[in-house]
Amino acid sequence: MTLDALPPHQGGAEHLARLLAQALLAGHWQPGDTFPRELDISRHFAVSRNQVRNALTSLTAAGLLERTAGRGTLVREIGDWHLLDPLMSEWMTGLVNLDPSAGTGDLRFSLLRRAGSGGAGGTGSSS
Repeated sequence: MTLDALPPHQGGAEHLARLLAQALLAGHWQPGDTFPRELDISRHFAVSRNQVRNALTSLTAAGLLERTAGRGTLVREIGDWHLLDPLMSEWMTGLVNLDPSAGTGDLRFSLLRRAGSGGAGGTGSSS
């Protein structure tokens, strides 16, 4: 997906993070896809690279992206997403366009499965 398909951005890094996260959660980029570069996001939304970096830091902290110097930014597998993170809950609020063919159809099931297992990433068993 290109950035052109996203709605306009108005606001700070938090709003930009929400906009990009909702696009990821809706399946606009697939796990393993290369995410747009900082410079491209900055130019597209007419914001500073610092604002983009702050937004991408939030997405990385929530497990949506993996950023590696020299390699770029990749979308992580859904199983690596921190679905119980409060920011993820905020970003998921109002999402209605989850695309099952885009690989996010299991998102709701993953959230329910993790919640039922006693925590993020838990297996439900104790050692």
